[in-house]
Amino acid sequence: MDNRFAKRLIKGRIAETVFEQMFSEVGYKVIPFGYERAMPELMHYCKASGAKKVIDNFRSAPDFAVISPNQQMVYLVEVKFRSILDNDEVVKIAKNQLKRWNPSWLFITTKEGFYLDEVSDIVESGKILLMGDEVDSDIQSKYLKLIQEFEK
Repeated sequence: MDNRFAKRLIKGRIAETVFEQMFSEVGYKVIPFGYERAMPELMHYCKASGAKKVIDNFRSAPDFAVISPNQQMVYLVEVKFRSILDNDEVVKIAKNQLKRWNPSWLFITTKEGFYLDEVSDIVESGKILLMGDEVDSDIQSKYLKLIQEFEK
């Protein structure tokens, strides 16, 4: 396995774990949803009728389904890790996400902070916003310190 690929894979898993832990800690129900979770099992059935289309759709699936603490809202969230936030890349990711998974959200972990926004808003504004009060700032700080330790 290419070392750069392995490093990106590990950072992606770190971002997913941080997202899952942070949101669970404040009462959200976080359910693994994406391609990486379902694909190993689906690959066993790739020759089944219609399987290719289903698998292709899953390739673009967000990483998590998230249920609000009051159980009134459900969100689909794609999680990414980026060393440097590039708004052009973020908008490209959001446009791709918007095509198949609308509505959905994009969460990006960086060394400087956490970003969270609905993909339609990202496409419209051309940027992603820093995460607000969805997670208490003290909890965000705790997890940001962990990210910064990994990114030394």
